[in-house]
Amino acid sequence: MIRIRWILFTFLLLSIASKGQDFWEEVILPDSVVPVKLDFDTQGNLFLLTLNNIYKSSDNGLTWLDLNLIQEDSYNKDIEISNNNVLFFGVDPFGNFFVSDNYGQSWDTIQTQIQGMIVLRMINNEAELLAGTWGGIYKSLDFGINWTKVLDISSVEVINDIISNGEYLYAGSVNWMNSDNGGVYRSSDFGNTWELIGLYGYGIYSFAVDSSNNLCAGVFLAPLTSSPGIYRTYDEGGNWINIYSEAYIGSVISDPFGGIFGGATATIGNQEWGIIYSPDNGLNWSELNTGMEYCEGINYLTLSPDLYLYAITYSPSKLYRSSNVLVRQIELSPFAKMEVTIYPNPFKDRICIDINQAFNEVEIALFSSQMQKVYSYKLKNTEKNNPFCIEVNGLSQGLFLIQLIADNLTLNYKIIKN
Repeated sequence: MIRIRWILFTFLLLSIASKGQDFWEEVILPDSVVPVKLDFDTQGNLFLLTLNNIYKSSDNGLTWLDLNLIQEDSYNKDIEISNNNVLFFGVDPFGNFFVSDNYGQSWDTIQTQIQGMIVLRMINNEAELLAGTWGGIYKSLDFGINWTKVLDISSVEVINDIISNGEYLYAGSVNWMNSDNGGVYRSSDFGNTWELIGLYGYGIYSFAVDSSNNLCAGVFLAPLTSSPGIYRTYDEGGNWINIYSEAYIGSVISDPFGGIFGGATATIGNQEWGIIYSPDNGLNWSELNTGMEYCEGINYLTLSPDLYLYAITYSPSKLYRSSNVLVRQIELSPFAKMEVTIYPNPFKDRICIDINQAFNEVEIALFSSQMQKVYSYKLKNTEKNNPFCIEVNGLSQGLFLIQLIADNLTLNYKIIKN
């Protein structure tokens, strides 16, 4: 018999713990600038991609230098910076791709056949690039000079993000005309070939790799029988579990401490707009909107190398930065250290749970990998370190999520049925 033991530490941000201080502060931009995306080089410079230009800041956003790369207004562009501080900017509506090796002081222009580059990513080294577009993915092996189409999809399906978890490359798409298409694509050969492997018919806007190296997807659109939100896979993309379902997510990122952040572009029911945050890798969620003006949604989230969190909002279009760097801090509260033991794992038809605290009521729910509730039960007046067991017969083999709700605290754990 194998016992799996979890210890829940509640992690807070230093800025949250600072009483009376807002989490966010606005970064003042030049007049009429509409921010789109943000990236950082190894020297600490900020490069802000806007609706029609690029700006650079060497003082954490206090002042901005216009790099005079004037474009037509478009959101279909991205910026990527290598470890050697080579800047890649692609592309404008005319297919021009731009490269700078002197911190943006001057740019080389490369004409490509790509019309509108939604996402740009380096793979292996700065010579190899992938570009996600309307209609597929292109790959370059020579710093963006020549491009080959490696994934051909419908012209109304767009690749919104590309990410690596160290073993595979993943691409997320949304099809605006056919809800049966779109989802998560995966490549095992550095982007040369792709297969659609999960979240079929979902609209994927963003990816993040969590602290356990599992892939998370920010979902904006979902089939009628499901929900948008944040999904996570434990098996390299074959099956997905919804870990947050109260908002349409346009951007999702993770921090080094087990935190996951989501940017809501619209809301469901009575949930608020803005940033949602889990300090414990998706088990519990709260909102992080203090200091941020009300907006219609969050377009973009990113984390700087020195661990400041940045957010780009729309309606109004603004850039925000966290008031402090993100750090891990243990909260001194009754839940600062909760020890939960669930066994056996894998299980057959019986699951036992041991909690090191007493509760008036514990609600137990078991979900399949498709987030269908297959069991629920409420246990009254539990005792500290007094295990209780539940019988769960007739379940098929596979991954399940067991959820415990006690005194407004929600905990989720994965468990396997043999």
